[in-house]
Amino acid sequence: MFLKGVFLMNKKILTGFILFLFPLTAFGANLADQLKKPVKKSINIRRQTQEQTDKWAEEKRKLRYRYKRLLTENKELLALNTDIKEEVKHREENISKLERKISEGLKVSEELLPYLDTVTASLQTFVDNDLPFLSVERESRMKRLHEVMKNPEISTSEKYRRVMEALTVETEYGRNVEVYQKQISIDKKKILVNVLRVGRLALFFESLDNKTSGVFDPSKDQWTILPHKDNRGIHTAIEIAEKRRTVELVTLPIGRLTVP
Repeated sequence: MFLKGVFLMNKKILTGFILFLFPLTAFGANLADQLKKPVKKSINIRRQTQEQTDKWAEEKRKLRYRYKRLLTENKELLALNTDIKEEVKHREENISKLERKISEGLKVSEELLPYLDTVTASLQTFVDNDLPFLSVERESRMKRLHEVMKNPEISTSEKYRRVMEALTVETEYGRNVEVYQKQISIDKKKILVNVLRVGRLALFFESLDNKTSGVFDPSKDQWTILPHKDNRGIHTAIEIAEKRRTVELVTLPIGRLTVP
């Protein structure tokens, strides 16, 4: 009976202990769940914070790189701007110089044109009063020169060039010797002769049969027959001028001419 009572009492105690442990187990499970939630939340917050920190660090790196690149570009633009300013200044100076030159050129043109007109008129008078050689060629040249001088569309520089060209040609006539054929009037008769021009000092002629020679007399403005003794000298001079004979000393009757 006693053992039975002890057994029954122990059974009750065990049952009570089990009943006591059951609420503790349930409480422990609830406590674990309650602890896991804030820990998990904290971990998530830390993870998100780290991700945001990493993201900001990357943005900072990109911004710093962009800032440095912009600084470099700014320096390059400033340098380019300085170069452009210098170039603009240089061009403006050149434009100013060019404008001054144009202004000076216009002034020179205004002063030069009357002078060129005077030179052209003087050259025409000179040709008209000169020995009568290459008359058609020289008159044609002077006619073209007058047309150039009257044309307002032709620049002053071109007019100057043409006047200088005509003066040069006329000057060269005084430095050379030439022979050409021409029909002249002798004793009211037209005959074809060889004309010898000695610079612009004298004009001689020789008939094609070599029997008659003469000279142009400026004082009378006509051709005059020379004595027969002068034929040889004139014939020799013509051959030398035509390079059919070696150069030699020739006596020509230039001293007999009267210069007007």
